[in-house]
Amino acid sequence: SALRRTRSGVFRVDEAVPLERLREGTVPLRPPLDALRGMPVEPLTDEAIARVVRGIDLPASVAGDVGALVSAATGALVAVAERRGDRWQPRVVMHEA
Repeated sequence: SALRRTRSGVFRVDEAVPLERLREGTVPLRPPLDALRGMPVEPLTDEAIARVVRGIDLPASVAGDVGALVSAATGALVAVAERRGDRWQPRVVMHEA
């Protein structure tokens, strides 16, 4: 008969916002880190962020094969990184240099 998707990853339809409200700008967007629930989070200093935006790897201090690198000061998502041994290699950088 018919199928209806009620969730996609961590997002559920009952949390959805009508498109018109998004267009009007009356609803704040959820932070990108919400899409990465369950992913290990590695807080970064400003110095480490400067390295990540240039694609330079960093020591990893949290467990996991893939990690969310965030600003320790603001909690903002800076990058998603892949573990290479005991280091994080940035793969997708969301922070401007």
